[in-house]
Amino acid sequence: RYPRAWKTVYAAAAGQSKDHIYDIIDTGRPWKKPVAKWARIAGGTKVQAGGKVWNQNNRCHWCGARTNTPICKNGRGMVKFIVRIDAGTHHQVGIARKGWNMHHTHRSHHHDKFAMLYSHTHGWNRHRGAARPAFTPRTTTWWHHTWDRHHKGRMLKV
Repeated sequence: RYPRAWKTVYAAAAGQSKDHIYDIIDTGRPWKKPVAKWARIAGGTKVQAGGKVWNQNNRCHWCGARTNTPICKNGRGMVKFIVRIDAGTHHQVGIARKGWNMHHTHRSHHHDKFAMLYSHTHGWNRHRGAARPAFTPRTTTWWHHTWDRHHKGRMLKV
C-alpha cells in the first residue's frame, strides 16, 4: 500500500549499482494502450526499445526511472505492475510521485517521493523511500534471503 495522499503514482525502478536494466512489461491497466513506457529518467541513463527498457548505462548510483503515465490516479492505495529484471545486482522496484527527481534512492524518509522494495537482505529494512509495511514483514510471508541479481527469477510482480 502507499499513502492515500499521494493519489497519483507511477511505476518506478532504481538501482544501487550502475548496471541495471529493467523492462516494463505490464501496468495492470489493460484498458490503457499503449502500456506505459519509461520516460522520466536520471541524467545520463537511457531508454531503449521505444521506451520499454530503462538502462542505467553506468551513469549513477542510487538513481532510477519512472513511467510516463500514472498506474493509479484514484488514491485507493493499491497498484499492480510487472517489471522484468534484465541486469543489475541490488534492485529497487516500486512507485514514485510525479515530483521525484530520479535520485537519492538510498534513503528511507517519510517525505521521499518514491516508495520501493529493495532486493538485498529483507527488503524493508532500508533504502525504501516513503514505503512502510502494512504489517510486520517476515521471511515466511515475504521472501527468504535476497532477490539480488536473478536469485528469485527475472519477473517481478508488484
